[in-house]
Amino acid sequence: MKNGFIIPLAALVAVAAGVVCACIFSGCSKNAEKTAELSFHSFDGGGPEYKVEIADPGVLTYTSETRYNKPDHAQMTGAGYDVIFTFKGVKQGETGVTITSQSPVSPSTVTKYKAVVADDLSVTLEKLSEEEQTEYSAVKPVPQLVLCIDDKVFYPNLEDNPATAELIEKLSTAELSLTVSGSGDYLSAELPWTLPGTAAEGEVHERDIVLTDDNRLAFCRGDAELVFTRLGSVGDNFSEEYKDALSGDSAEIKMWVEWSE
Repeated sequence: MKNGFIIPLAALVAVAAGVVCACIFSGCSKNAEKTAELSFHSFDGGGPEYKVEIADPGVLTYTSETRYNKPDHAQMTGAGYDVIFTFKGVKQGETGVTITSQSPVSPSTVTKYKAVVADDLSVTLEKLSEEEQTEYSAVKPVPQLVLCIDDKVFYPNLEDNPATAELIEKLSTAELSLTVSGSGDYLSAELPWTLPGTAAEGEVHERDIVLTDDNRLAFCRGDAELVFTRLGSVGDNFSEEYKDALSGDSAEIKMWVEWSE
């Protein structure tokens, strides 16, 4: 008989009852990449297998790792191990994560989480109750503006105003390409259609995206006084990349909309 032939009774009871052990780590200072982890227990020879499904892979990605509890697990039958899923933010947004466990000795289970990626790409995971799962499934998709400057891609945070809403509606049907130019604190180009701006005089800041009073779309790389309607801004963690992309006298801009849950 091999060492450890008998599967621990506690493990069998847990699997038979459909119990899944999950540990969540998020926002830990030890985690330099600001990822989040889910950990599930299993064992060789009948333990549950886990499958991950991310509703919007454009917001969140994951990797998996198996960690055995004992170094001599290859000599054992029924060796216990943990399955570690590490989730990393791709862009700011919110999406659903579904974990399905399947085992030949217990019923399948489905556990759902809400994943939130902040503007600094830190990830938080929240386990949903059955009621929350129903409500979350009914949530309408959220538009995400995608800004491509030459070969660099950004995901600006949007303002809640009529001009931004109209911009999103326009970009939902067709991609917009512009050549922006300038020599001061911003590069701009005239839009092919008119947006309902409520322009007011004020100061724009580096990383702002604004609609000027003459219906031009301006991408700010410094502080300036303008008559404008603010449409959005690029997150502070992308400040250097954004300034570098707009460092010349002109740039090729593409904008479109992606939808996430």
